[in-house]
Amino acid sequence: MDLIEKHKNKVFNTVIIVVALLISYNVIYKKGIKNKEMLTETRNTETKKNILLKDIIESEIKVDSFKQTINKKDLSLMLKKLSSLAKESSVDLISLKPQNEKDYPDYKEYSYNILIMAPSYHHIGNFISSLESSPDLYIIDSLTLRPEGIYSGRNKPKETKLSASLSLSTIIIK
Repeated sequence: MDLIEKHKNKVFNTVIIVVALLISYNVIYKKGIKNKEMLTETRNTETKKNILLKDIIESEIKVDSFKQTINKKDLSLMLKKLSSLAKESSVDLISLKPQNEKDYPDYKEYSYNILIMAPSYHHIGNFISSLESSPDLYIIDSLTLRPEGIYSGRNKPKETKLSASLSLSTIIIK
């Protein structure tokens, strides 16, 4: 008993220190582990957000380049391009008449009536195919074909050509 009385303060202090360590472990250390787990989860979420933002930025760059490609149109460039396509297809471009433009929230639509002459249906088909495969966006709204008789002279035979009237549209993104 003497020994207990003599070391009573030391035993009491040791018990208090052990209890304090257990409390600090439960409160501080476990809270730190939870904070670490939350930070790791937040970091992973932010990494995923950064990847999505990078994808969005890349998509915006592609859309902007697409807009620039589509928007490189004016009447003189369009006429030059159509003339070139007509010449490659052995088609004569007779007239190009601009129509009213239509204004939409995201883009403007420009329409044109085009009259062409060709020696055969194949030439007109080649012209339309080259229009549709052009990097510029052209939309054929309507097409009317009719035969045209053309006389070459007094003693020369009648040459038949086809005339095609196209209603063509293109857009410019705002």
